[in-house]
Amino acid sequence: MIIVTGGAGMIGSAFIWKLNEMGEKNILIVDKLRNEEKWLNIRKREYADWVDRDNLKEWLSIEENAKKITAVIHMGACSATTETDG
Repeated sequence: MIIVTGGAGMIGSAFIWKLNEMGEKNILIVDKLRNEEKWLNIRKREYADWVDRDNLKEWLSIEENAKKITAVIHMGACSATTETDG
């Protein structure tokens, strides 16, 4: 299983699209879905599951889940242009 953090964002969802094009569907999307619009980015993507970013540590603490991981693609970031905490 490939974890893609920020997978529901514009760049993360494009990365998942490319993984799908390569035949990869065993993907765990990790993101914070604050509004309905972010779902639009992944509605046509194929993936195994998604986890809220705040629950990733809990998900990984389950040994069975952690053993499934083959790669992590970290695309998660604060992309707000109004961020004041440098």
